[in-house]
Amino acid sequence: MMAGLGDRSVIPFQAYTGDDPYLFVSFSHADKGEVYPELLRLHNKGYRIWYDEGITPGKDWMEVIPHAIEKSSFFILFTSPNIIGSKYISREITYAIEIDKPFLAIFLEETTLPSKLKFQINVYQHLFKYELSLVEYNQKLMEVLPEATLDENIAKKPDIDPFAVLFDVALEVFDSGDHATAIMMFQRIVKLDPSNINAWINLSIAYSEQKWHQEAIEAARKAVELDQENPRAWMALGIAYFNKERSNVEAINAFRKALSFNSLRISERKEAWRKIGYACKRDGNWDDSIDAYKHAIKCDPDDGSSWLYLSRALEMIGRKQEAMAAYRKGVDLGW
Repeated sequence: MMAGLGDRSVIPFQAYTGDDPYLFVSFSHADKGEVYPELLRLHNKGYRIWYDEGITPGKDWMEVIPHAIEKSSFFILFTSPNIIGSKYISREITYAIEIDKPFLAIFLEETTLPSKLKFQINVYQHLFKYELSLVEYNQKLMEVLPEATLDENIAKKPDIDPFAVLFDVALEVFDSGDHATAIMMFQRIVKLDPSNINAWINLSIAYSEQKWHQEAIEAARKAVELDQENPRAWMALGIAYFNKERSNVEAINAFRKALSFNSLRISERKEAWRKIGYACKRDGNWDDSIDAYKHAIKCDPDDGSSWLYLSRALEMIGRKQEAMAAYRKGVDLGW
């Protein structure tokens, strides 16, 4: 992101490395947006979990993985079409079966397995998560997982808010650049908690980063519906419209609504004014564009790029001396 989760820059928690019983988890990294929330939830319940983020840099994968499977008390395979063809997951499955490790396959979605893989895991327990309600899934999963892998000290602590933990990880994922995975995480949060306005806001922003403009607009609208007095919801809606072609008027209106709230942070006010300036420029409204850039400069007089934007707008309507002065100011500020 653009070191992504697959690049190990962001992980939900450190994999277990002790000598007590633990769960070994195998999955495709293409499914991390679905799997990481599950691992977080189990981790917060007190389960000891090893997954391949537990490989210390420099260690030999062919040595670490078999050793981790051997020491584990239970093998979980998160199953989806993404595991098909993965030689690494195939080796993990084969080895777990060879040493007769207790085994559970959790199907994240309907998956047609190749004959060999189907033959390997068909005799073991299965959970079809996509067919079950969250309550049913949790109940069945808790019945299967060995109690020995549960850390009683952690389990006795007050419950950790799973939404808060997942939200924090989703933000880290987003900040590191993996917007596609962040989208999957925020989608999961709003599915489980449709009133989570911050998740809707960040889902909209993540959609915007992926250029999924209509989805971004719809998520931001949902945030605004939940709280019309939330300036960040209006900012998200403004950004979503701003990134969609021919939506300048809607973008400007949303940004102006955000600016009407005193609680909007100064950095966000500057961003809103600059985007208003650019949206006005796209519509050829140069006077309004100049006015907006001047407001952005008031928010942060030392931002050289705002001065350069102002310079270009002034130049377009023939105010060349003012344009040159603004340009020099921007250059002096190190733009």
